[in-house]
Amino acid sequence: MVAYNKRSALHLAAERGNLTCCEALLKAGSHIDAQDTMACTPIFNAATKGQAGVVKFLIERGSDINKRPNNGNSLLHVAASGGSIECCQELLINGFDVNAQNRDGITPLISAVNGKQVKATKYLLDHGSNCNHKGLHGMTALNEAVFYNCPQLVALLLEYGANPDIEDDAGTLPLWFAVDGFSIQSVKLLLLANCRFNLQSTLSSHCGPCNPIEHAIHKKKEFVLDWLVTKYCHEAVNILRQHLPKIQKMTNLEASLVEHVQELAQGPRSLMEHCRKSVRERLGRGIEVSEKIDQLKLPKSIRSYLLFSEMENE
Repeated sequence: MVAYNKRSALHLAAERGNLTCCEALLKAGSHIDAQDTMACTPIFNAATKGQAGVVKFLIERGSDINKRPNNGNSLLHVAASGGSIECCQELLINGFDVNAQNRDGITPLISAVNGKQVKATKYLLDHGSNCNHKGLHGMTALNEAVFYNCPQLVALLLEYGANPDIEDDAGTLPLWFAVDGFSIQSVKLLLLANCRFNLQSTLSSHCGPCNPIEHAIHKKKEFVLDWLVTKYCHEAVNILRQHLPKIQKMTNLEASLVEHVQELAQGPRSLMEHCRKSVRERLGRGIEVSEKIDQLKLPKSIRSYLLFSEMENE
């Protein structure tokens, strides 16, 4: 007998982690690989809820671990999304591919990031997950972490080598998502990783194709704009000059913001900012930039300046 969603008693027992009930149902003839309306078998219910003991039990009893539901998720996808390291460990022991893709090209790592599962994300990274794989709509795990406003995951992915310069299919960089979602900490982390900005996203129909600097104006984020201009110096100033005629016609912007943009666009940036930009550009990309600065054994004031101390003050 099954319920309205075609889930059997074994589905429910597996989901709730009741080993005794699972064993009794199998002895009574329950189908170990019965599929519900989403084509999920009982072991999927167990993995989704982090019931590692039941997952192990059903594997030992011969459950078909290669069956997939309609969305193409593997057991590792749902275990990662639910944040169960124990389930992930059991599945990897049984030969699951840590970089397996579902029908949308999403990997277990991206599933863990979408579920904001920090520990599961780290576990998968430690076991060889490709942090720069492009999933649905060309979104990497880093893009997803910034989109869902989870700075802890952003920092973790950067630490494991995530490339901050990979855009999605709409030309959207991680920095654009950080500006759009007003994720202050993510903006700082990406700037410290020397991310690029010079790509226009077509994601927003509200303001048309724009790069992160232009988008900071559209989103009325004045101090984020100041950070971006401080980081990118003359490149940012040139963009503001080119974008100024459009800004002056935007009726939804406050006059004070337009005046501020005009001031930024008028003069050159300081020699100190240009020096910082030049030094940082020579240090590469990612988390290693900050590590290399630490290795230089500079005076504290210079080290702090290279690490954008003015942002911390803000």
